[in-house]
This record gives sequence, structure tokens and C-alpha cells, in this order.
Amino acid sequence: MTRDYHREARDIAARLEQEGLTAEAASLVDAIEGGSTGTEILMALRWHLDRIDKGGAVEDPETRRLIVGFGQATGAALGR
Repeated sequence: MTRDYHREARDIAARLEQEGLTAEAASLVDAIEGGSTGTEILMALRWHLDRIDKGGAVEDPETRRLIVGFGQATGAALGR
């Protein structure tokens, strides 16, 4: 089964939006919509997810868990 990175990122963005973190949510959506290649999109998502995680604004533990797990998955997909 292949992983749907776009869907997962949009799901995380929706959770961030619900928490009132609209800029963080928009950064994930913009990474998907603004990317030209799959690699470019994954690199941008990984960068934004890391920034969001380190920012400490995410309060919901499940959202935080999803961010960390998805960040690790994008890193693994990029061979990092």
C-alpha cells in the first residue's frame, strides 16, 4: 500500500486550522500546491513540519504525534 503524503499533509493542515494555527496550516497546503515535483513537495513539507514542531504552538498531543511521525516519514522517503 502506498502512502498518500498529500492527504496526510492536508489532514494535518486541517487539524492545525482547528487549533487556530492558520499560518502553519497554510504553509503545508502551499507546499503541496506550489511544488513542481514530488521530491520538492516532500522537502518543503519536511521543512515546514520541522518548523511547526519546533515552534511549540501545537497543543493537541495527537496533532503533535502526527506531525512528528509524518516528518519522519517524509525524511525516510527522501533518504534522510
